[in-house]
Amino acid sequence: GPARNPAPGPREIDDLVEDWAPEPLVTPPSPRDEAEVEKRVVLAGPTGPKSKLTNGRTVINLASSNFYNFVANENLKEKAIQTLRTYGVGPCGPPGFYGTQDVHIRTEADIAASLGVPACIVYAQAFSTISSVIPSFSKRGDIIVVDKGVNYAIRKGIQISRSAVRWYEHNDMEDLERVLSKITKEQAKKPLTRRFIITEALFESRGDMVDLPAIIELKLRYKFRLILDETCSFGVLGRTGRGITEHQNVDATEVDMIVGSLAGPLIAGGGFCAGSEEIVHHQRISATAYCYSAALPALLATTASETIILLQNSPDLITQLRENIKAMWLQLDPRSDYVYCSSAPENPVMHLVLKQSVVVAKKLSVEDQVALMQDIVDEALANGVLITRSKSIEDNVIPQHIATPPPPALKWTSANGYRYLNMNEYIVSFTVCPSRHYVILAADPVIKADIQYRLTTTTSNNSHNTASCLRRQQYLLSLEWGVCGRADPKFNQLRRFLWFRPEFIPGIGVFPKALPKENEIWKIQVMFENLVKGRTVGSRTSYPDDPPRTHPTKKLHIPLNYSTPKPQGDGMTKSDRHEHGRRDHCAQSDIINNHAMRSSAQGKRRWYGVRIGRRPSDPRNARRS
Repeated sequence: GPARNPAPGPREIDDLVEDWAPEPLVTPPSPRDEAEVEKRVVLAGPTGPKSKLTNGRTVINLASSNFYNFVANENLKEKAIQTLRTYGVGPCGPPGFYGTQDVHIRTEADIAASLGVPACIVYAQAFSTISSVIPSFSKRGDIIVVDKGVNYAIRKGIQISRSAVRWYEHNDMEDLERVLSKITKEQAKKPLTRRFIITEALFESRGDMVDLPAIIELKLRYKFRLILDETCSFGVLGRTGRGITEHQNVDATEVDMIVGSLAGPLIAGGGFCAGSEEIVHHQRISATAYCYSAALPALLATTASETIILLQNSPDLITQLRENIKAMWLQLDPRSDYVYCSSAPENPVMHLVLKQSVVVAKKLSVEDQVALMQDIVDEALANGVLITRSKSIEDNVIPQHIATPPPPALKWTSANGYRYLNMNEYIVSFTVCPSRHYVILAADPVIKADIQYRLTTTTSNNSHNTASCLRRQQYLLSLEWGVCGRADPKFNQLRRFLWFRPEFIPGIGVFPKALPKENEIWKIQVMFENLVKGRTVGSRTSYPDDPPRTHPTKKLHIPLNYSTPKPQGDGMTKSDRHEHGRRDHCAQSDIINNHAMRSSAQGKRRWYGVRIGRRPSDPRNARRS
């Protein structure tokens, strides 16, 4: 027969072992990944409205899900400490063996009573909850109908289940009905299988809300079971934070499985699945994350119970959060040609996305959009405000030919820990003329009194006089950019506002009352538009629409297509207002601001040389030589 190769000797084996190199467990990070890691922000201490970073800076934290500022609640801290001293840090065992404690049973009962369902089961990790619930019920041969916009944890649960998956367009009830009808016809003469609809209440990747009554009607008509992920909605939606079932007035028992998180606004940890007794009992013996993971630490279970009870007994917390969300929405200009907010009006997490027309016109790839978002996040952090951008992990769960990945977006949150211009002792309300009412925000009551005195005594009492109106507007805008600090030593300590003007930053802010109050969110949107309009993506150059930061050296120039303000009205015709909208008001502020920093006679002649009330196309508005 054929000669066989001799077995390798000891020396050859040693050589092979020495030359062998294992493959890396993970893909080596790319330079882009390393750059992102370096830019990650690390907090030093607890989160809150104002957080301290490891580099020593204190920033306004708009990237936290601590919506009710429960982290600073001393009563919750004390009860968590008492639980820690009684039970220790962790049970060190799975719930099915010796990990279950009385606090876990109490937490499950509190969640079930809050939702109005018979039973509930608590998991130790929020991410593993939904990815374990799905494969514990849906197996090979079963059918799952899923929204294309679901989060990564749901997609992993679907992948583990190995079920047959049908996708429908994001939040499209008509397409969902089409898919359900097609499945019903295809399976009419086949063996009976389990069928599920899986969706989110508030979508993590886009921020919009599902139409739960419509899905309930479809699942009853076509005889499907519904798995609803309320990770982003439990503790947020509804009068007492019970979630989307309370918000949309749906009986929670009509949802087969409600999955949620005890982290985020409840500041605890872990997740839960609520439903019938049979649903819960089945998970106790078949859900992998429940059977093979250590139980939730007792102090987190106690914290979850206390925060749920606190929300139920204090509906004013939800009311205040609604008001803050509304205040945040008012800062966004819905008429913007560049960006829009994709979040639901009730969602405290706001997603700011580039409009598709801008993406096409600027020929921005996904990488360009991500770089643009990251530049804005970095710029905001440099100005003392911490926001973030949406991030996702690529997978092949959704076939590439039908996948519709969410667009890159900026993300920031609203919380009860922030204050929105509600400090009356710092606010000066002043009318320049019938069409120009301003709200001034001073950082010190003494400065407020001095400003009010100047506005009422240093200008003419005739508020209808055009020159008086212009002088007052110049003074207001000089306050806004700290120009008066060069002439008046009393204002030398004032900080000039760049992009963000919350009331607890020392300085002065001037806001036209007729327009949305220009605070941190409005400035983020303006910065976003400026980057898109004239800035090269990824560069660190200045923005074309930046307000003047130094004393201007060029002569004051008023564009011929700009109409100066009239004594009455806003100085714009109906067609001008429709065409330019709010941007002309901003341009007007820049022009007046430039003039406020010019004191030469030539500059004054140029300003007053434009007759008030003339149309932009009037040839008499030509700039004098």
